[in-house]
Amino acid sequence: MKTHYLTAGSVALLLLAAPAGAVPTTLASISSPPASIGNANVRDTNGQIVGAVQRVDLTAQGKPVTVSVAMLGGDEKLVVLDAGKVKYDAARNEIITDSSRKQLHFFYGQN
Repeated sequence: MKTHYLTAGSVALLLLAAPAGAVPTTLASISSPPASIGNANVRDTNGQIVGAVQRVDLTAQGKPVTVSVAMLGGDEKLVVLDAGKVKYDAARNEIITDSSRKQLHFFYGQN
């Protein structure tokens, strides 16, 4: 039985070889986002899942403009976020905000 070891150099090579979608990128910069984004989780600045994507509005060219998120919790607000202000992690199929749950409810809540 052969044992394989990863060295720092081989780990660096693996990271460089990772697919382009493996690093979170601004949602607005993605042309024609995958259909799976429609069921993506949404994480806040603390790394907690705070909601789920309900809809992504696109330009005529297929670039995301806004993302509507159903917030988890007792009041179940619908939050509409600017696609230029959130990131999309394709590897995890997650939207990442730089806001806390409280900020999302206060500044972006629709109901």
